[in-house]
Amino acid sequence: MNLFERTTGAKFNRTKCNGLWLGQNSYSGEEIPGFKWDNFKIKILGYIYGRNTLQKEVEMENWENVLKNIEGVAKKWQNLPMSLIGKKLIINQCLLSKMWYYAYAGLPPQKIINKIKTTIYNFMWNYKKIRVSHKTIIKPIERGGL
Repeated sequence: MNLFERTTGAKFNRTKCNGLWLGQNSYSGEEIPGFKWDNFKIKILGYIYGRNTLQKEVEMENWENVLKNIEGVAKKWQNLPMSLIGKKLIINQCLLSKMWYYAYAGLPPQKIINKIKTTIYNFMWNYKKIRVSHKTIIKPIERGGL
């Protein structure tokens, strides 16, 4: 860390440095001075990573947070009068954009995908009966979809 700081001119904020051993070193117990060490999970740029034994639970925690965020944004926009094209723009730019960053780190579980789809369809149709089939709505615009 000291060599990196001298070479780049950057400084580590040692009060924010956390460490988590992963892979074959995950149970070594060795700690490098200057870091707070966690035994189970760590948050890096908003994404939570965990040891192999916890990875499924940690991934679900990440995606449940994304789902809550999407649902919260949908509720903020739901009472505004909008056309279907307006709603499509809100869905693409305000709702689905909440998940793209997380999707680079890992795919959402099917359970979360289903809940995100439900949230989007409910938003699109104002929580009323869906008037257009899923197969039609996901087609390209030139084929009648959105």
